[in-house]
Amino acid sequence: MSILQGKEVRHMTKIGKKLAAVLLAVAMVVTFMPVLGTQTVYALGVTLPASGNCGQVQDDEFSDNAVFTYDSDTGALVISGTGEIGSRAFADYSDKASIRSVVINAGITDISPNAFEGLTNITSVSFPNGLVAIGAFAFYNCFDLNTVTFPDTLETIDTQAFYNDGISVIDIPASMKELNWDAFGAESGYGNITKVIMRSTDILFTERIVKKLPNTIQTAGPIGGNYDYQFAWTDKIPDQAFAYLKNNDASYLASVVLPDSITEIGYSAFSGATNLESINFPEGLKTIGWYAFYGTGLTNVSLPDSVTEIGREAFNECQSLGRVSILNPGCEIYDIYADGSAISADAAISGYNTSTAQSFAEKYGRIFESLGDVPTEIIKTVDIGNIWTNLDPVNVIPFTAEVHDELDSDGVNFNDKMEVSDEAWISDNVINKNDGSGIPKVGKSYEYSIVLKAKPGWAFSDDFTFIYGGKEIAAYDKEISDDGKGLVLSKFMDPITVEAVNISAATVTGVSNKTYSGKAQTQNPAVKMNVNGTAFILKDGTDYTVSYKNNLNAGTATVTITGKGSYTGTISKTFKINKATNPLKISPKTATVKYSKLKKKAQTLAATKVIKFTKKLNDKKTYSLVSAKKGSKSFKKYFKINKTTGKVTVKKGLKKGTYKVKVNVKAAGDNNYMASDVKTVTFKVKVK
Repeated sequence: MSILQGKEVRHMTKIGKKLAAVLLAVAMVVTFMPVLGTQTVYALGVTLPASGNCGQVQDDEFSDNAVFTYDSDTGALVISGTGEIGSRAFADYSDKASIRSVVINAGITDISPNAFEGLTNITSVSFPNGLVAIGAFAFYNCFDLNTVTFPDTLETIDTQAFYNDGISVIDIPASMKELNWDAFGAESGYGNITKVIMRSTDILFTERIVKKLPNTIQTAGPIGGNYDYQFAWTDKIPDQAFAYLKNNDASYLASVVLPDSITEIGYSAFSGATNLESINFPEGLKTIGWYAFYGTGLTNVSLPDSVTEIGREAFNECQSLGRVSILNPGCEIYDIYADGSAISADAAISGYNTSTAQSFAEKYGRIFESLGDVPTEIIKTVDIGNIWTNLDPVNVIPFTAEVHDELDSDGVNFNDKMEVSDEAWISDNVINKNDGSGIPKVGKSYEYSIVLKAKPGWAFSDDFTFIYGGKEIAAYDKEISDDGKGLVLSKFMDPITVEAVNISAATVTGVSNKTYSGKAQTQNPAVKMNVNGTAFILKDGTDYTVSYKNNLNAGTATVTITGKGSYTGTISKTFKINKATNPLKISPKTATVKYSKLKKKAQTLAATKVIKFTKKLNDKKTYSLVSAKKGSKSFKKYFKINKTTGKVTVKKGLKKGTYKVKVNVKAAGDNNYMASDVKTVTFKVKVK
């Protein structure tokens, strides 16, 4: 129903209406809290009925896709239906404070902005399975709402959805995809959050406004531990995961424990956590993203040798940061703008001599604390775990090599010692994986060459053991750089001769049935190959040729696709050439019979004397006499037509005059044409 209704309003005087409009405008200004989007339905001054619509707003009314019942004795509000609960559905009723509990039944998928705003006395809300989104300000200023359980289908909670509520434990389901942390924020004096459980590992933290959480949240770590904030992330701490979560000027987070499996800390993951003083950096951590610890309270940072990248301003503006130790001598420290902003200016940098840490410190006049020379260990075994030897001439990058991902005899992973820096197949042309150059040529023989680079702290031994395919083998050619850091291996595999790709497995489309036309029928086939997981559209004339068999006459024809160039083999498809429509067309002629001859004996007329065949096949035809008349009188007994030749016989005794003879003709068709329909023609025979 339209909200401002009633006989009282309709019977107001013009002056009274103007006064009411002014009072309504004032009430709207005083009452409104933040609303996203344009709202068209308000219930100002209206009490909550026992039942009604609360669905999506359309034409200034709530739709009936969602309906509610309200028990004023118990304060229970129950909502049923499907789809969306409309914006401000219950926010503007004058007695909304009487609502004590909200139950939302299955079928509801979305709660629109401000739907339950200001229900200050509700203590519980029941959400259904199937609920997907909770809009901005949906439960804003529901001060007594202290417990919520989110369903496993929920994907989005928007800004300030539960702002200033009394919730103490936030348990985010694994289904969550987008969360604005300000959804659970609070002004001073409100909010009582003591625990957060983040079960989602695939989530985007939005940043519309500064995010807030009460400063009772002090510790963070994996789910199951004794932490105020528990999370399920095992590989990466997401972008902005803990960014600027604070209550006014009080940062909430003091210490974080990361699981050993974490390899990446995302963009701005801990930005602005000014009280954060303690966090572990696990062995295996590789990447620290842009602004990851910008403005935090860290005092001392020690990064393991697994860290390969420190992003832009990752540790900048950390006012208490005294030292950053970088144990990977080859770690990439962001320096694109040559401003040294990756690490706070007052922090000392600790690292090995000749390391990137030393270069960075010296470039920007920072204090450098040497850890001495990079410790060097000898690589005694080189194990190439996999080389894809299927050199096909279609896929431009048809191979890859990798260092074996296992422990060597020293108990160290081969990947921690060395990496593949270049690799190529070499013949009269070079196929290089790193720059994507070169295409294998059919019939050419290629030999494999690989360049390995020792990681910092490692060098190759002159008498190393080389393993490929699980077997110890000899490299015919090997070259080790003077510092032992580079190793070139070649001619340790049998040469590979490139073979053309067999086209027999191709997918052929575009072959359709045809109709006989007197000319050879052709097709425009599309040929698609899947080579080593990559799809290719083949080119006619370059990759294949097309030939035909039995493609002139009606029947079954064959199109054959034969590989060419990089492709070999054949693939055939059949198609049908259907018979064409019989072209038989006839029209009447006028024939003359001499009465003087007819008196003596019967006269005959060839079919072509009485019927004109404008289109004719040499197929068999059948003829039948329908009628013969002069005026309205029948003279059929004086005419006879040969069933197969169409010869017309005019019998003796017929008098002079003009006779109309109606005949049916049907062509039988042949190998290329269908039988015709029955054609009827009426010709004239003049006896004179």
